[in-house]
Amino acid sequence: MVTDGVLECGERRYETPVNLYSDMNRNNIKLEESVHHVLEHVHHQFGRDSATIVSWDIDNKGKATYPSDQPEKIKVRK
Repeated sequence: MVTDGVLECGERRYETPVNLYSDMNRNNIKLEESVHHVLEHVHHQFGRDSATIVSWDIDNKGKATYPSDQPEKIKVRK
C-alpha cells in the first residue's frame, strides 16, 4: 500500500502498477531492500509530498483454501 507521494513524483513511474509491482518483487531481494529502492527512486525524482509504503512479507506453510465448488481440492482430516 502506498501513498500519493510515491505515485505522483517526478516522471510518475509508479502510477503504472506493473512498474511498482516489478520493483517490489525483484528476484532474491529482501522486502526491506525493495522498499528502500522505491523510496530512493522517489527521493531522486525530487518527490515533494510524503511518500509512505506499508508492506509485509508472509511465508504461509499452511494449505491454501479453495471455494466450496472445488471439493476435489479440499483435504478432509480424519
